[in-house]
Amino acid sequence: MENFIMILVLLAPLSILISHTVLSKFATFSKEIYFILPFFVYFLVSFLIASQFNLLGSISFGYLQLFSFDLSLEFVFDSNNSLMSLLVLIISLCVITYSYKYVSNESKSRYFRYTFFLSLFISSMILFSLSNDLLSSFIFWEFLGLCSFFLIAFYNKDGEANDSSIIAFWLTRLGDLFFLLALVMIGFKYGTLNIDSINNSFFQNSIASNFSNTLPMTFIFIGVLTKCAQYPFTIWLPRAMKGPTPISALIHSATMVVAGVFLLFKLGVIIIELDSLKKFIMFFGAFTALLTSIYAFYQDDLKKILAYSTLSHIGLMLIPFGLNSGIISYFHLYSHSFFKSMLFLLAGYIILVSGKSKLSELKGYVALNRPIGIILIIGCLSLVGIYPLTGSFSKEYIYYLAFLESKEIFMVLILSLVFTVLYSSRLLTTLISKRGKDNTGNNENSLYYLIPLIFLAAL
Repeated sequence: MENFIMILVLLAPLSILISHTVLSKFATFSKEIYFILPFFVYFLVSFLIASQFNLLGSISFGYLQLFSFDLSLEFVFDSNNSLMSLLVLIISLCVITYSYKYVSNESKSRYFRYTFFLSLFISSMILFSLSNDLLSSFIFWEFLGLCSFFLIAFYNKDGEANDSSIIAFWLTRLGDLFFLLALVMIGFKYGTLNIDSINNSFFQNSIASNFSNTLPMTFIFIGVLTKCAQYPFTIWLPRAMKGPTPISALIHSATMVVAGVFLLFKLGVIIIELDSLKKFIMFFGAFTALLTSIYAFYQDDLKKILAYSTLSHIGLMLIPFGLNSGIISYFHLYSHSFFKSMLFLLAGYIILVSGKSKLSELKGYVALNRPIGIILIIGCLSLVGIYPLTGSFSKEYIYYLAFLESKEIFMVLILSLVFTVLYSSRLLTTLISKRGKDNTGNNENSLYYLIPLIFLAAL
């Protein structure tokens, strides 16, 4: 079964490529097939992983024999990896459904470009989630960066979109150099790149928190900082809003920017023992959470508000690593992904039907008694962490943990929360009104936007 799932994950982007380059020469078909094929493949993968949850094992592929190292690509379907891959699949299915109409006016060649890189992006994140060695993690980490480059620059006639994709690409490449250096150092130190073996070796031998152990993990964390766009690398993610909104939803919720958090979670056994690195991670997370929540409050562009909000929440995810509780980071990653993808898709819908993205130009645009209005309320309340919505549970754990372990971090988080409440309230009170101005609710095409939104709101 594991082999079959891996084949399906690889088949999704390949099916689009084969349809475009081979089958199109022998038959004429609608360009919508580029969305239909990956949708059903990913749906089948999600069904198989969910139905066989905790019953699947592991799979390994020989990759390279280098000196005494036998480098293999290893994938494990344990509960954490499977849960993460299901998160990616659920949000990806929503994004594919939404994108079906979002790019429907594009030419067939651009349709192919969008769907191929979107599918490759999704498959790369699924394989990254299932990977159990640092080599395969690094390979699919690189694929995520490459796909984001092409997707952010999808509107390549826009000079800003091109510039934004280049900035994102090279900033994340800088961090990837540190990640690669860490792989070399860890490989020579432990004789393996298998994550379980590294964690077990560190735990069983009670290896001291010295320079040779801290340095490679610090290098990995620098790679995480760039990929997650944490301070001082925050510049690239808000600029990436020039890409299509469904891509923004995917990048901000369940793929590229949270990949680093999940990698730290996998290496949590080591991070717990490295006191200096723990403090490093915690302070960077707290500072970014506060700084970017302030930035979000002063933004006028709808997508940039949500972008800075994402940076703030990823900062929150980093804090528990410094407090010996990586599982709380994973919990917040999971809950944040649903409501943030929903908010981005909602923003895309509003921008699409109104033709405007400035908050100041969208006053009273959303009707309180329409589905969009209800979804907006759910999203904003989730951002703040109002009980009993999804965001409340994980955020409260982080605040409670900070209160018990570090009063200084707790005070920073309170300040961050104040600005989160302010920008969320500003979003809600500016956009919503009793009657609203959106008259597209009865449009048949709007169902392709509303169905994913309603589904994510229910989660």
